[in-house]
Formats: sequence, structure tokens, C-alpha cells
Amino acid sequence: MYPLSNKGNLMVMEFESTHVVITTVLLLLVDIDIADNILVCLIIKRNLQTRITINYLPVNLAFSNILFATFITPKVIVSLNLRK
Repeated sequence: MYPLSNKGNLMVMEFESTHVVITTVLLLLVDIDIADNILVCLIIKRNLQTRITINYLPVNLAFSNILFATFITPKVIVSLNLRK
């Protein structure tokens, strides 16, 4: 799958394990990011005292962050794993 270097299979295994760790960390961060931003939206939606004009900005930022984590970050993860 990956080209072998002069050091043999050890380099290939190290390269693949690095990708596994990076992918796992990024996926964990995406999950945390989506959950936290959903909580922000729900808190502002459920409490009548927080439904003021100035709080539209954090909801908008949380929603755009959810979209970024959903659509852009998986492309980054795939491109990192496909790079040789």
C-alpha cells in the first residue's frame, strides 16, 4: 500500500500507525466539536432569557462550526490518509 523505504517494513508500519493516531484524534475532536456546539444552540434556544439579539452571533458561529466539522474536516482526514 505504501512504498517501502531502505529500512524495510518498519518504516511502513510507523507511517501507518501515525496516520491511525492522527485520524483518531481528528475524529474525536470532530465529535467533541459537534456535541459542544449543539449544546450551545440548545442552551440559547431553551432559555427565554438568552434569546436576545446579541446571542444570535454565538448561535450563528456554533452552527457554522458544526457545518465545518461535518463537511470540511472529513475531507482533510481523507486527504491526509491518501497522501503518500
